[in-house]
Amino acid sequence: MNCFIIDDEPYSIDTLSSYIQETSSLTLVGSSSSAVDGMSKVLNAGDVDLVFLDVDMPTLSGIEIAKLLPQNISVIFCTAHARYAVKAFDVQAQDFLLKPVSFPRFLQAVNKVMASRHNVHQGNIDFQADALFINPGVKGKFVQITLHNILYIEGLKNYVLIHTNDGKNFITYLTMSEIQRSLTDKGFLRIHKSYIINKSKIVAIEGNTVKIEHDIDLPIGTTYREFFLQEITKFTLQSKRKN
Repeated sequence: MNCFIIDDEPYSIDTLSSYIQETSSLTLVGSSSSAVDGMSKVLNAGDVDLVFLDVDMPTLSGIEIAKLLPQNISVIFCTAHARYAVKAFDVQAQDFLLKPVSFPRFLQAVNKVMASRHNVHQGNIDFQADALFINPGVKGKFVQITLHNILYIEGLKNYVLIHTNDGKNFITYLTMSEIQRSLTDKGFLRIHKSYIINKSKIVAIEGNTVKIEHDIDLPIGTTYREFFLQEITKFTLQSKRKN
C-alpha cells in the first residue's frame, strides 16, 4: 500500500517513516509537516492508499482533513491526546494510535487496514495483504506470513508454533487464544486445545482425526468437535432426495 504521513512533529514523521520502511507491504510516497500542504499532495497524488494523520495541527486539524479525503483512502490517526479518539472514529478512521507509537502497535493497525481493504476488494485478492506479522523471538524483528501459506498452528504453553506449506516453521510468544482471536473469520478453525487448522488445507475427516495436506493427521478434541463439525457441515454437499 502507498502511504503518506501528515504530522507537524518531525520526530513523529521520522518514526513512522522508519516503521513503513521496515514493512515490506508498505511504500512511503511522501510526507509533510503542514496540514494544508499535506492534504493537497495527497489529493493530487492519486495513488495514496493510506494516510497516517496527526490530529492536533494548526490551520487544519486531522479530523477536518479526514472529512475531505476520498473514501478510498484509509486513515490511521496518530496523536498524543486520547481525548480525540471518539471524534476520530466518527470520521471512519481505521485506527487510532497514541504517541509514542510502538512498532507492534503500528503493525496491528496496518493489518487492520489491510484486512478491511482486502474485504472491500475480494474480487482482486492480494495475498500479501492477507497476512499477519509475528515476532519470531528476536528483539526488533517481525516476520510477515501469508495466511494461505499456513497449514496449522500448534500450541506450546505460552508459545505457538506456526507450520507453513513451504516447510518453514515459526515460533512466537502468543497463546492459542490470542492467535485464535487474530484469525477470526479468516478461514481458520480450532479443532483441539493444541491445534488450529487452515480450513482450506483439509483433505479428509475420518472419525476424530482431520487429515490435512502433506499427509498430516491431527486429532479433534472433544470440546471442539461439535462446533468443528457444524462449520464443516455448512460446506458439505448433501442430497435432498429421499432414499
